[in-house]
Amino acid sequence: MTVEAGATASRARPANVVVLACGGTIATVPVDGEAILKGAEELLAGVPALDDLARVSPRDVLRLPSHLMGLDDLATVARAACEAAAEPSVDGVVVTHGTDVLEEVAYLTDLWHDGEAPIVFTGAQRDAADPAGDGPGNVRDAVRVAADPRARGLGVLVTFASVVLPADAVRKVHTVAPTAFAAPRGRLGALTSTLLRLDAERSRPAPLPPAPLSWPVELIALTAGGGRALVDAALDAGAQGLVLDAFGAGTAPGEVVDAVAEATARGVLVVVTSRCEHGGVWPQPGRGAGADLAAAGARLAGDLDGIRARMLLLAVLAATGGSADAAAALLAARLPAAGH
Repeated sequence: MTVEAGATASRARPANVVVLACGGTIATVPVDGEAILKGAEELLAGVPALDDLARVSPRDVLRLPSHLMGLDDLATVARAACEAAAEPSVDGVVVTHGTDVLEEVAYLTDLWHDGEAPIVFTGAQRDAADPAGDGPGNVRDAVRVAADPRARGLGVLVTFASVVLPADAVRKVHTVAPTAFAAPRGRLGALTSTLLRLDAERSRPAPLPPAPLSWPVELIALTAGGGRALVDAALDAGAQGLVLDAFGAGTAPGEVVDAVAEATARGVLVVVTSRCEHGGVWPQPGRGAGADLAAAGARLAGDLDGIRARMLLLAVLAATGGSADAAAALLAARLPAAGH
C-alpha cells in the first residue's frame, strides 16, 4: 500500500497527540560540564508550528540519558506510552527518548501495545543547545505521523531523519550521524516538508500483558573458540533466559551446544539469533549448526536479532510469572516453527 497526503490527512477535528518526554540527547543542554535535561513543555516550545499539526499535550515520564536506564525504567516508558495510547480521546502518542536504547524500549512497547493509536518514538543525535540540532525536526515529523489516520494499526514506529521505521526491525546504525536508524527489512515510509508517504502495512501478533521485567535474560555474542564460559557465568548468575548471537545462519562451537543442552535441562529458555544483519538463522545439519542447537533445546529466532530476542524473552517470562513452560509456549507462537 502506498499513500501520500499533506502534513496531516483530513479528519473532522484536530488530532489529539500526547508527547511523552523521557530525557536523552534531544532534551539535553550542556551547562558547565553538566547535562541539564529539558521537560516536555520546554522541549516542545522549541518546535515550530506544532499547533498546525495537532492538539499536543506534553507529559513528563523520565529525565534520563537512555544509557543509564534500567529495565524498570524501560518498562515505565513502555507502560506510560501504552496507557496514553489507550485513552479514548488520544489519536496518537509520541515518545521523545535517548537514542542509545531507543530500539529496545520501542520494541518492548510494541510487544505490549494493544490498540490502534500509533506510538511513535523519536530522539536526536545533537543536543538541544546545538543551533543545527535535529531534535525539533524529528519531533515535528513524529507528531505528523502520530496524528495521521493512516498510521492507525501500525503499532509502534520510529521516526528519525525523515524516515518511518517499524519497532520490530529498527536498529541504531551510526553513533553520531543524524541518519542514526535503519531497518534491515525496510522502512515503512518517509517524509518531506509537506508530504508523508506510508509504503506498507504491518502484521502484528497479539500483544503481551505488561508486567515487571523481573526474570533476568542475558545476551551473549559468540566469538571464535569462545562462549562456553559466558554461558556458564550467566547461568551461575541466575539467568532464566539466554540469547546466543551466533555465527552465520545460527552456528556455534560444540562446547556451546553442550552448554545449551545443560541450560535447557534446567528449564532455562535459550534462543539463537545471528550476528549477520540479513538472512536470519536456519536449522542446518551438522555439529554446532542450527539443527544441533535445536536438538539441544534452543529455539531458532528466524530473522529476529539478538536485542529484540532478549526483549521478547524478558516480556514472555514477565507475562507468565517466570513459568518456563508457559513462557516457552508463548515464545513458540512468535518464533518460526522448527524446520523453517
